[in-house]
Amino acid sequence: MGQGRGTRPLVLALLAGCIYVPPASFSSGSRWTFPLVDPLRDSKLIVPVTVDGRGPYLFALDPDAKQTTVDRDVITDNWGEPLKPTVDLANLVIGDLTVSELLGVAVADKNGKLDSDGRHIAGVIGRDVITDQLAFGFDRERGIAWLQRFDEFKPGAALPLKYDSQHGDRVVTAQIGGTPVTLAIELGDVASELRRARWDACKLAPRPMVGELVDHLGVRRDVTELGIASSVQAGPLRRDGLGFIDFEAASRSDGTLGLDFFRPFVVTLAEQHKTVYVTSRQASPDNDKARLNRWGTQMLDACKAKGCVTVDVRRVELDDGSERVQSTPRLVWLAGLTTGPSERFVFQATRDPAATGNDLQVVLDARGADGGELPRLEVDLPAGVDTAAAPADARYLDAALAVVDVSPFPRSCPGRAAGCVVREPSAAP
Repeated sequence: MGQGRGTRPLVLALLAGCIYVPPASFSSGSRWTFPLVDPLRDSKLIVPVTVDGRGPYLFALDPDAKQTTVDRDVITDNWGEPLKPTVDLANLVIGDLTVSELLGVAVADKNGKLDSDGRHIAGVIGRDVITDQLAFGFDRERGIAWLQRFDEFKPGAALPLKYDSQHGDRVVTAQIGGTPVTLAIELGDVASELRRARWDACKLAPRPMVGELVDHLGVRRDVTELGIASSVQAGPLRRDGLGFIDFEAASRSDGTLGLDFFRPFVVTLAEQHKTVYVTSRQASPDNDKARLNRWGTQMLDACKAKGCVTVDVRRVELDDGSERVQSTPRLVWLAGLTTGPSERFVFQATRDPAATGNDLQVVLDARGADGGELPRLEVDLPAGVDTAAAPADARYLDAALAVVDVSPFPRSCPGRAAGCVVREPSAAP
């Protein structure tokens, strides 16, 4: 009897060790970290990936996708044969994680099917890599996502949102406007969704919108309406004013909780506990430094300008509102002006010489002369493009601009412009 009591904890420990061991194809370690592309935009979780030395390609992380999917241009070694729906790829590198052995991935039926938010998305990393045996998390303030051995994950003081596994979904019972609903947690999609037939019962306030939804299979649909909830309560988490789009999927759930629900939080998905753990996002000097340095510091240290770009706001005088005093190739958007005020305001972005030859995206916070918050500015300068200009407005003339993110992955510019300065859209509710 005494021997049995002594061996049972050892047996349980060994079983637990077997459960939590990472796949043999993973590179050594117990925690693997991935730099996120454009984390402050609160869009999908995008990371650079190399495949057998090719790339980097941009992939979306989706712990709800059953299988990793790649665009057709990622597949090269098909010897002229028609591409099969599923192929084997080796040596996927995501941050400091290498998946060395062959991984069976699905192939999109056409290139560009996964593209979204002005970026070419070449693949989706699914549950065959973001395995349920590991904890998966992300912190937008630090600009990283990670996988971690579950036996080393410590939730600490994080708030737990518990869920049930139902037909492959992670389902929570929630309340929207005080009405009970069942919602599937979807960390691969931005928008939360609710069946249109439930909007009235949940007291959603409809408003028109223009948008497009692209899921992990590349299926697209136009979105023309957003329903604003007075409150959403899921476990210990409450969000007020969250927006929902119509939920059209064949599912037993009433809808989903997307990344927008989790926008204020650092998130860890722990399948072994059937729990999503969250803590509040914290803006801090340490997090700012970690985010800016996640790609390395060599180029940033070499630049005199923080973020390797300077942005000026200039006033351009016009002759009696009909003719331009200045005429430069960068200001061609002024060419059509024949009436209106006698001045215009211009954003002028210039690359630091130390960053010559590099793809560059820089995001800047902006505060007006009165201290009020203005929409962030985004500067996209592909390699070989050193300047960009765009219309501004008077609020930015004496604004304080602060670099909050730098990335080697610029977004495609509107109208196929070579480089651009754009005001980032406000986050949806």
